[in-house]
Order: sequence, then C-alpha cells, then structure tokens
Amino acid sequence: MYPCSARKSSKEQGYLMRVLHIVTRSDSGGAQCMISTLAALQSQSGHIVAVASGLEGAGIAWHSLPASIEKIPVRHLKRNIAPWDDLLALSEIRHICMGWKPDIVHIHTSKAAALTRIAINPNRYPIIYTMHGYDQLKVANKKLLFIDKMLSPRTSAIVAVSHYDLRRMQTDGYHPKLIANGVKAPSGQKSDASELTLALQLLEDLRKKESPTGLMIARPSSPKRPELVRESARQLKGLCSIVWIGGNARADDPPTFYALGPISDAGRLIPFCDFVLLPSDHEGLPMTLLECLAAGKPFIASNVGGIPELLKYADLPIAPGFAVENSAEDFASAIHSLADDIELRKAMGASGKKLWEKCYTAEIMAAEYESLYKHCKQIKKE
Repeated sequence: MYPCSARKSSKEQGYLMRVLHIVTRSDSGGAQCMISTLAALQSQSGHIVAVASGLEGAGIAWHSLPASIEKIPVRHLKRNIAPWDDLLALSEIRHICMGWKPDIVHIHTSKAAALTRIAINPNRYPIIYTMHGYDQLKVANKKLLFIDKMLSPRTSAIVAVSHYDLRRMQTDGYHPKLIANGVKAPSGQKSDASELTLALQLLEDLRKKESPTGLMIARPSSPKRPELVRESARQLKGLCSIVWIGGNARADDPPTFYALGPISDAGRLIPFCDFVLLPSDHEGLPMTLLECLAAGKPFIASNVGGIPELLKYADLPIAPGFAVENSAEDFASAIHSLADDIELRKAMGASGKKLWEKCYTAEIMAAEYESLYKHCKQIKKE
C-alpha cells in the first residue's frame, strides 16, 4: 500500500483487462499526466486501454501515448455546466461504454466522474474514481460537491492521492483508498516537437551563461498562481533566470523571466533546469513535483495540500525542496537560497531522487491500481 510498496505485474499474475479512462479535458494538466503515465504502463503490461476525453485541450495531453491506446473523443463533455451539452455527453459516455465493453471504468476529474456515474450501470461496470486533489472539488467546484457525494454509492472505489486529501475526504463522509501518483524516470530521448525543442534550447543557452535557472510548469489559471513567481523574478533583479511553461509573456516582464506558453510533455524539460517552481492555492500530489524528484532536482512550491508530505520522509538526510507560503516575498527568499548554493541544490536533488525511487515510481502506482481493479472486479462477480 502507498506510499512505499510494489506488487507483481499483471503479466506475472496472468490477469488482463479492458480499461477505459474517462476525463473531462484533454489539455496538459496533472490529471492528464497521471492518466497518460498509468495508461501507457497498463498497455505495456498487456491490458487493452482507451482514454475518452472532452475536446477542451485539443488532445494535447495524449500526443505521447503509444498507438496501442485508443483515444476516444467525447464531443459534448465540457468542464463548465451546460445542460444541453451535459445531456448529450451522458448519451456519448453510455454509448462508448456499451460499444467498448470495458472491464474497468476509471474516471478522473469531477465533471467526467459525475456524468459517467449517471450514464452507466455501476452493477455492470466496476467504476474507480481518482480525485486528483480533493480541494479542487471542495473549494473550487462547490456546485458539484453535493452531486459527487450523492453519486458515491455508484462507485466501486474512490482514490485519494495524498494523506491530506484522504483525511479531508474521510471527514466529509467519503471512504477512500490511498494510492499516490507516480512518474516514470526522465526520458533521454530527443523530442520532435518544435515547441519543446525551442524551450530546451533556451534552457541550454541559459546554462551556458552559468545562470541558475528555475522552471515553472503551470496553467495561467486557478488553482495555479504563476503571478507570484513572476513578481519574485522582478524582486530578484537578475539573480537567476525563470522559465514559465504554460502562460504568455507580458510587456512588463523582467528580462530574466521567460514565458513560453503551453507546451505538451513539458515535464521532459525538468532535467535541464536547476530547480522547479510550483505556486498554487491547492494541490493533491502534483505530478510536476514527482517528475522533479525523479530528475534529481530540488523544488520550491506552495505549502498546500499533499506537498508538505514530500518533505517529511524520515530516511532523508535533507528535504528535497521548500514548501512556502503564497507570497512573492517567500518565493523570492527560497529562490535566493537555491540560486546561491549549488551544493544545497545537489543535496536536495539527491534526496528527492531517493524518495522517488522508494515511493513514487510509475510502476508502484500502476501495481496498486492493478490490485484495486482486480479486487473491484472480483467483488462484482460475487
């Protein structure tokens, strides 16, 4: 069980399934990154896997998925509540499940989770629901919280991704299982994507200037708070460079702040920076920070959600990063500490790598979900 465990693979157990993942949007985000990672490993293990998602994001999240994984558009599945589209999305999801005949339906994000549990018969399909940050529902999508609770009995299992989420969900009457997110080892393969290549070139150019470089991968929308890091860069007055993947540049940006817009598979850039930044109002267990651990890089992130859990593992000689309050001054202070001390960056990075290997690999995550799928499917048979 999470956080530090491993199980036999599905091939070793001789148990293969048809797994259908359903998520609201197809843009680059933490939930989509987790789905992509999990689906790829499931397909590699011999499962037949498909990902169904709305059109918001134009499928950018699935560009790196292997061809063996079917990508199914749900044309009327949208994040915002839209009664006519929602009715049509219900019909689409029902027909997808009837035609695809999954052994497991794995739902992600609150809107897709609600519509799927209304659309299909939970006695026919085991339904696994991963909440990618409970505060996204409890704080940001309060309209759906009551509906989500009402639909809980139609769910075979609900998964929390951090101890923080687990406790809050239990307090609110949920009965979740804890499975941490996990990530793959950094890829050494070159990318053909032009945007990724240009971003990599910038990071390499900054490294040649011997300028410490921070990398922020974050949407320019709630719950992320990129404006805090933008202001920190202004306060630091050229001490280091900061590259932002996710949002666009402004005329008043400081000269050492580079906003490159959204880029697919941006986690592949992490090995080429000196530290990672993640400002946010709430989080579950961010995939970006786990990718940071895997790459052996330190991080500076908001002291919210499951992030502090990454700093408290007892066997580490030093924490793998800083968790700070949401102010530009606090981010600037932590950035100053890392930018000024290469030995500190190395020590924190080494601790993070050790923590990832012990607790947060993609293989550990996939094995835990495999066990959960098998358990839920067995219960349906009885």
